Amino acid sequence: MPREPKTLQKAGGESATILLVDDDADVRAFVGNLLQQEGYLVLEASGGREALRICAQYEGPLHLLLTDVQMPDMSGPELVPQALALRPHLPVLYMSAQSSEAFHVLLNGQPAWPFIHKPFAPEVLAQKVRDLLGPSTQGPPA
Repeated sequence: MPREPKTLQKAGGESATILLVDDDADVRAFVGNLLQQEGYLVLEASGGREALRICAQYEGPLHLLLTDVQMPDMSGPELVPQALALRPHLPVLYMSAQSSEAFHVLLNGQPAWPFIHKPFAPEVLAQKVRDLLGPSTQGPPA
């Protein structure tokens, strides 16, 4: 569940919180550790149902939903509209080993939330997250 955040904060004083959703424990550990090192509070879910439970029950703000596209219980594209029903202003970043072209076909060619292709370099993910969350008052990620 939550990992201990560093002191990096968004404007307003709170740590930026990312809900990380991936059915692969190794991927969650790698990405979660990377995001924690960047100063984020990371909430982890092994699938869509657990992510929706966190969206509904977590009392603090969520600043980003980072979700895998293909998962056994619920795909990322199935999860996102349900998560947005609970957290309407939650930005989304998809990640997948599929090509971005295959991902857009999966969504029937509709414009989608940003996408990052696995495997990715840590600095590429960190920059993508910073780009989505905007500037911080205390450092690069917000």
